[in-house]
Amino acid sequence: TVILVFLSSCLLIALAFISNYGNRVSKSKFLEALTTFSIAGYAIPGIILAVAFITFISWFDSSILGQFEMNSIKPIFIGSILGLVLVYFIRFYSLASNGIKSGYLKINYSIDEGAYLLGYSKFKTFKNIPHQTVIKGDSKYQNIAAASVLAKTYRDAYMEKIHEEFPMYNWKQNKGYPTKEHRAAIRKYGTTKYHRLSFRLLAE
Repeated sequence: TVILVFLSSCLLIALAFISNYGNRVSKSKFLEALTTFSIAGYAIPGIILAVAFITFISWFDSSILGQFEMNSIKPIFIGSILGLVLVYFIRFYSLASNGIKSGYLKINYSIDEGAYLLGYSKFKTFKNIPHQTVIKGDSKYQNIAAASVLAKTYRDAYMEKIHEEFPMYNWKQNKGYPTKEHRAAIRKYGTTKYHRLSFRLLAE
């Protein structure tokens, strides 16, 4: 029993790490759908899962392998450690996958992209994402200062663009900052799809 639990746990954790990291770096809809489908095993009662597994192996052995007169696979999967490990994997994969997925979601994708720009491969970022936080970095490093200027320039241009769609907020001038004029317009016209509702838009 101890060996069975150990082997199942190692397999679950390893494949959960690989599948979740694969989804993160490739953003493949197929992998996402496959992961979502695979974690449904926990919702199936164990006895039903065991019967379904035995039935499938028996059918595959008699209908497919039997026609080609190949060796039976029943002794390998039915009543063996390997068969139990596979069933345990299907049953409890969701527990391992969801825990690792929630941890990955807490890491912003921009950290991965920054590591790629620094020359780190996707394989290296699987083990570790090299990064360092710098307080007031725009006053210490020229590249951070340049990035801040580019971000501000892009943001101002974007605000001028969406100003044409909602001119009553005067974003062309206030650039989206909560000025008295901007807040007065929100009180009169309400919010738009561009307003961040998580922010306190109006002073209480």
